[in-house]
Amino acid sequence: HREDAESLDTLAAAQAESGGFDEAVLTIRQALELAKRTDSIDAIVAFEARLSSYLNRTPYRVTE
Repeated sequence: HREDAESLDTLAAAQAESGGFDEAVLTIRQALELAKRTDSIDAIVAFEARLSSYLNRTPYRVTE
């Protein structure tokens, strides 16, 4: 069941990391829709940035 935005975000990142950018785009869009339903502004901003990255075929990586 795909009802947890954070889990979907993690799944999308894994999909993109393994080269599955088309799948990652679909998955992060699902996460984005869930975040919009709950008005999670921080998540919406983060997911939109990741969506842009996946559309550009760039995986999401945490940098320190």
